[in-house]
Amino acid sequence: MHYEVRRIGDVAVVEMSGELSSRYSPDIRRRIEAVTTPLDAPIVLDFARVVYIDSSGLGALILLQQQLAQRNQRMLLINLTPQVKRVFDKVNLHRILVVCPSLPEALFALKNKRVVMLISRGESRAFYEELLKVNHLAVQAAGDGETALSMLRAGPVDLFLVDVAGNREGIRRLLATKQREAELARIPTVVVLIEQNDQAALAGLGVSEFFHEPFEVDQFIDAIRRLA
Repeated sequence: MHYEVRRIGDVAVVEMSGELSSRYSPDIRRRIEAVTTPLDAPIVLDFARVVYIDSSGLGALILLQQQLAQRNQRMLLINLTPQVKRVFDKVNLHRILVVCPSLPEALFALKNKRVVMLISRGESRAFYEELLKVNHLAVQAAGDGETALSMLRAGPVDLFLVDVAGNREGIRRLLATKQREAELARIPTVVVLIEQNDQAALAGLGVSEFFHEPFEVDQFIDAIRRLA
């Protein structure tokens, strides 16, 4: 097992190659700790060149995660190779360790972006909340417009997500209030529309992006990341 450490801003990226196993490293945990302990930054472990992992390697990762958590350091894994991913899937390690597909997604996850969400339709609320959380966004769900405004004012908030479902005038008033308050007006707003003609009714109220259901989920997430 070989390691290279590089810095991207305040994040330490540890590029690993070879086998994460006891076969070639009797004390794999000690070797990983030797690399990561001096680092005082969030850590991203890059598995792009890791060809094999066994129970010793898995145990070392879990213990490392626990030790870093005690130091208030975050650890994310990226670029799992197919053979490593199969092992992770088999033991449900995704429930313990944070895994991102790529470095850009890991860097985004480390920014701790926060979204206030006002989705009026109960059947859709869980979908949007889960979609945002899966993409490493912290979500605060508001039950009504006044609560949403209170959450936005409490800050810090990186994005406001709201839908228009039979309450166009209520959303117009909400967005108009948000637009009048300088601090709130700076927060990007994404609006999900059900009726096509709702977009014209909300023009000029500081909406950064409109999405009409049904939409491409990838395009929606790309917009959320770009705006947040």
